Amino acid sequence: MINPEFGYYLCNGVTFEKKIEALIYSKTTNKPVEWYFQDHIYSKYPWHIEPEQSLDELYDLRTKDLREKYDYLILCFSAGADSYNILESFIRQGIHLDEIVTMHTAYSVKVHANLDVRDTSNSNLPAEHILNAITRLKYASEKLPKTKITVIDDTDTLFDKLKNYENEDWIFKRNDHLGVFAPNRFNFFEVKDLRVKFDKYQKVGIIYGRDKPKIKFRGNEVYTTFTDVGLNTMKVTTHNTDYDNITSEYFYWNSSCLPMMAKQAHVVKRWLENNPSLLPYWINPSVSKNRGMQENLLREVIYTTWNKNWFQVSKKTSQWNNGEDWFAEDPSFSKDHMLWKRGFDYATTLLKDYIIFTDNKPDGFIPFMKSYHIGTLKYV
Repeated sequence: MINPEFGYYLCNGVTFEKKIEALIYSKTTNKPVEWYFQDHIYSKYPWHIEPEQSLDELYDLRTKDLREKYDYLILCFSAGADSYNILESFIRQGIHLDEIVTMHTAYSVKVHANLDVRDTSNSNLPAEHILNAITRLKYASEKLPKTKITVIDDTDTLFDKLKNYENEDWIFKRNDHLGVFAPNRFNFFEVKDLRVKFDKYQKVGIIYGRDKPKIKFRGNEVYTTFTDVGLNTMKVTTHNTDYDNITSEYFYWNSSCLPMMAKQAHVVKRWLENNPSLLPYWINPSVSKNRGMQENLLREVIYTTWNKNWFQVSKKTSQWNNGEDWFAEDPSFSKDHMLWKRGFDYATTLLKDYIIFTDNKPDGFIPFMKSYHIGTLKYV
């Protein structure tokens, strides 16, 4: 069943949950694709009015609502700024969090992580587990002693699932992201202990730290935007075929917490007004500046909980070319890479008219976007 909180697509009167299926159908029928993302709710909200509550107060309201909504709550925890801020909301309110799940790929950590803290490039993502996540998990266990902490090594799962496909079929189970590790991210159903929880509890909520505010400009007019690309990342429920009691919850993007999203947008707008030298990263950014610099700068603008001295790599600046060259270069993964490449090439050839190219490489489907007016930029 389609969860409207993540949007859906319409083409020629047919509804699609997965973007790739909608695009294939569009190509077949020569009809345009439309994207709906709670338009009837978001379009009626007064985005131009800044809520009076602080961001931490609004984060805390969201945490309380989630606790009241579910019997069992799981936080997907990378120890990055977004998920760490959620953790701190539980801690400062004394609200019980049932489980924290951290996933990492031990093989890539062992072979490819650079433990030099100066290397914060996205290609060094495997190092985050050692240089940051382990310490933050220890802190969580001290502050929330009744919370179960689960660390999953998904090395085998990532590649074993890919091997199950003999051709390009794996792409039809994806949505927007066709990168190397797209086929099996967040597959909790391979973990017996988690399936026991899914069997036991009536309502299970799985929380993700997505997403930061996306601010755009049209002249001096400021808009907060939502893209289908951000909503189409892999989720636990993407792999779900057996349970109807599990719901994925993006903590920061949800129609139940519009005041929180509006507050974030106004805080960023005011910060940019006070720091006009940084406006170029928003007004006319390249892809890398947009994703890289904005993400790095916003951590301390919208979160009071983040310590800039903690290790976190830069966010990826590409949808599909994410600095995982080692996967192609490592001979022990040659067959796995071939299977992934077969599906990737099939999709990018079939749907080339719907694809963005960066440096002549296919780098993502053209995004759909919804924008809501925040106000006029006032230079300080």
